[in-house]
Amino acid sequence: MRLVLASESRIAGSVMEELFAVRARFLAAQDSKDVHAAVLHSSGWFVIWIEGPEQGVEAVMRRSMRDPRHAQQRIIHRSRGRRNLTDRLTLATTHGADRPVDFALRIRAVELAAPQLSATEIWERLSAPWTLGAADASVEGAFGAIALMGSDENSSIEVLRRLADRFSSRVVYQRFASDKPNSRDVGAAYVDIAMMGGLSTRVLALSRKALAYRMVRESLARVQSVVLMLGSRPAPAVEMASSVVVLANAGMPLRSVQLVADDSVAVASVCEYLRTGLRQPVPVEAVSMPQPFLVDFIAEVASRHQA
Repeated sequence: MRLVLASESRIAGSVMEELFAVRARFLAAQDSKDVHAAVLHSSGWFVIWIEGPEQGVEAVMRRSMRDPRHAQQRIIHRSRGRRNLTDRLTLATTHGADRPVDFALRIRAVELAAPQLSATEIWERLSAPWTLGAADASVEGAFGAIALMGSDENSSIEVLRRLADRFSSRVVYQRFASDKPNSRDVGAAYVDIAMMGGLSTRVLALSRKALAYRMVRESLARVQSVVLMLGSRPAPAVEMASSVVVLANAGMPLRSVQLVADDSVAVASVCEYLRTGLRQPVPVEAVSMPQPFLVDFIAEVASRHQA
């Protein structure tokens, strides 16, 4: 059995700390030990995706209905079929995408389209909403995406902020946590930008830690280009390249890899790793430029892929 629930959040303090408490209770419950779930908190709302035996799914739903952190809970999707959730539990938060009223419109749009939408599609629309256009658009247009990774996570976020300023858009921040007891959360972020000619793209700033989460990896299905900010140390650069190899070999439709670095040793190490690791050859471009010019470079990469 599969359910997707939506409810208004009554959390007043730290969202992640409350979600960690939810995790502890979920993992300790004996009546739902065969249930898999994903919990999203976004813009003052909860979205809960539950899969498993009917009795266990209903037990989780009843507990969440009694939980004072939830209000006005309702079912927005119900179906049966093979389980899609691989991890026992995934926790996610999204910040900066919507006001609560806008997120409510997204939920309503999903409800109206529910017969045609899978739980996976519903989760994608609500956990990483497209920020250009109306919040209640029933069908979001196809868009390409660029992934930005840096050996220093803060450097890629800073570039993303400058990109948002350039295109008068907003950065959406995400946090993810797993079902491992006492483990902490990791971050990611993205910005949707409108290009000339009515075209648009999404740029994601990712860390190697975030890529350990299946839902993060699955969100990269539209990524066509990866920009790696290598830094000056070959070892972290090769670690980033290994993440690209894993994603590309798993089916990510990669069309190019851009390496931004001043260190020729790091560039050579990454190029060799990509050459030997990728099952299908992908063009690799190495450039050297100061960080202030990275925004122009990423915009140029986006324009190439929209052509």
